[in-house]
Amino acid sequence: MDLTQNKLSKSEWMTIEVSVPENEKQIIKLIMDGYHNVNIHTNENQSMYSFVKIEQNPETEYLLYKKYFQEQIQEIIKKYGKNTPLEKYIDSNNGGELKHMKSADMIRIQNLETNIKENKKFIFEFLILDLCGDLLKQIAKRKQKYAFYLYTIVQLKKASIHNINKHVLSFIELVTKYANSLTKTSEIITNSYELIECNKYLLKYEQR
Repeated sequence: MDLTQNKLSKSEWMTIEVSVPENEKQIIKLIMDGYHNVNIHTNENQSMYSFVKIEQNPETEYLLYKKYFQEQIQEIIKKYGKNTPLEKYIDSNNGGELKHMKSADMIRIQNLETNIKENKKFIFEFLILDLCGDLLKQIAKRKQKYAFYLYTIVQLKKASIHNINKHVLSFIELVTKYANSLTKTSEIITNSYELIECNKYLLKYEQR
């Protein structure tokens, strides 16, 4: 019997010590943090602020709104919000005058420009504005499926995603208020299975 102890090769170490997947690490951390706080919950999805990692203040919040969200909101209203209460929003000056930002924050945003465009699908504000566009499109076409988008937006607003742009939230509030004024309870009940059980957006952005 050979009892000689040899150093393991890299491939042998890789076989023995399999690293924990990133998604499982997050679950383990949540369990550990929950030991002292049984009401803890978290959400891995990011707002624009979380993505760019700059100081949060009214000036930067308004700049991010003007640079990345205002044009999309105006386009949505022009397409699907004519002759509705939403038209008032397009003429409003939501944040006042655009003030100067710290040069360091401005440089950081400029450096992240390409990265932001490539990762739109992972930034919460872009997702929920897309859903608002789909909601208003369905309403304009008098389609009952708008209830799916309305329910989804209302539920996603409850997600614990930090530092969502307040100007985007203001628009979302206006859209949901308008859609709710057109909604009958029977439409929600009729589509409840699709709204809840088969909702891919709620599954992706659910709390943990």
